[in-house]
This record gives sequence, structure tokens and C-alpha cells, in this order.
Amino acid sequence: MDDIEIIVKRLDTARRKLGVKHKDLAEILGVTKSSVGSAFSRKSMKVAKIKLIASELNISYFWLSTGKGEMFVKDIDVVNDNGMIYNQSNCRKCIDKDIIIEYQNNVISTKDDLILAKEEIIERLKTEITALKA
Repeated sequence: MDDIEIIVKRLDTARRKLGVKHKDLAEILGVTKSSVGSAFSRKSMKVAKIKLIASELNISYFWLSTGKGEMFVKDIDVVNDNGMIYNQSNCRKCIDKDIIIEYQNNVISTKDDLILAKEEIIERLKTEITALKA
């Protein structure tokens, strides 16, 4: 079994433990129930879809990829293209939802990108605070 097959098998195990049906995953992914069923039977799925399902169901991507640690997380795991795993409990820089989405979309790949993204959020928050005070 190759890595993706193992990950899909673990994802299926976690999905079943949660009682999530293929039709529920189909809604999350915006695909048909049969395509979800087919992906699980073939044990083949695109990494982006696996990340999306894991994020939506709070399944640890670290657990999916390694089999180690807890199956479910209370926080959100974020994995970039370099395979770096960030989690709210061990990475303060991932607390903002916008930053998490940018990590998932691989927009942020360097420390400078992260700093720029955080500065943009700070400016947005300053604007919102000013508007609230007015």
C-alpha cells in the first residue's frame, strides 16, 4: 500500500468513527455521493480533498499522514506544500482563520509572507476598531 492509500484508509476509519456518511462528505467536497464512495473504495483521493475533509471533520492531518498522535484535534491542523504541519496548540501564528486559509491555499510559504499577511490583518482590525469607536 502506498502512502495515499494508507491516508485514505485512515480517513475512512475516522469518518466511520464520527458516523459521517459519504453523502455528507459529498456536500463538503461539492461532488456526488458515488464519487466519494468510489474514492474510498479505490483508496485514492487528491491531497487537497483529504486536507479539506480533515479540516471540516477536525481529523488530525498529522495522524492521517503518520498514524501517530490523536485521531481528532480540537484545533485546526494546517499543512503546506512542504509538508510542514501547523496547529493552533503549537503554532500561535495559525490562530487567525484567514491565515489558516492562506496556508491551506499555499499562498503563504515563507516567513516574510506570513509577516505581510499578519500586518494586513492588523490593519483590517484597526479599521474595524476605528469604525466601532465612531
